[in-house]
Amino acid sequence: MRTVTGMDTAPAWLRGSPPERIAGHTLSLRRWTDDDLDAQLEAILESMDALTHWMPWAKGYDRDVCRDFLRLAQGTWEARTTFAFSICTEADRIVGGVGLHPRIGVGGLEIGYWVRTSATRRGYASRAAALVTAAGLGVDGVQHVEIHHDRANEVSGRIPVRLGYRHVATVREERDAPGASGIALHWRMTRDRYIGSPAARIVFDETVAGDAGPVG
Repeated sequence: MRTVTGMDTAPAWLRGSPPERIAGHTLSLRRWTDDDLDAQLEAILESMDALTHWMPWAKGYDRDVCRDFLRLAQGTWEARTTFAFSICTEADRIVGGVGLHPRIGVGGLEIGYWVRTSATRRGYASRAAALVTAAGLGVDGVQHVEIHHDRANEVSGRIPVRLGYRHVATVREERDAPGASGIALHWRMTRDRYIGSPAARIVFDETVAGDAGPVG
């Protein structure tokens, strides 16, 4: 659940990009643009207490930082070094962000996500993570996607379990946020595991069936 980080060049194994917009029945993911400045800043400032507890990038977030983030997000997308999306409702209200990051080795993308305080407990994070799981696995060169979270962040930890990810590692990390324990859990979804997974079912409901039922 970290923020966008820049890289100079895309890794050689990454031979494609996800779609710039992923439309679902209850929410959509779309590439960040400069026009999102006010809406993104509002969402983050509303959620500052929760975000800074787990995410060091949120500390001191202001209009200038937001503007820099949006500029960076556009640049890293073009460079294929990070793919950052806004999470939007049917009314095009920004309720969070989700990204795909090629920073975990050959063939892997890490998923990071956040949801604004007023939009929690509605299944947005689970649905967004499911949609971006499918999108990531569809990129040429990608063999698996992972979700990493601090062990103390139990809310975030429910999402990979709910989607059918497999726990693959428990590692020590630097404590870089007030809520962090310094122990991170790593969860993985492979292409083979995705078939028939809860994540695939959510994606089907969002993009084909239109179930729009509660995810949890």
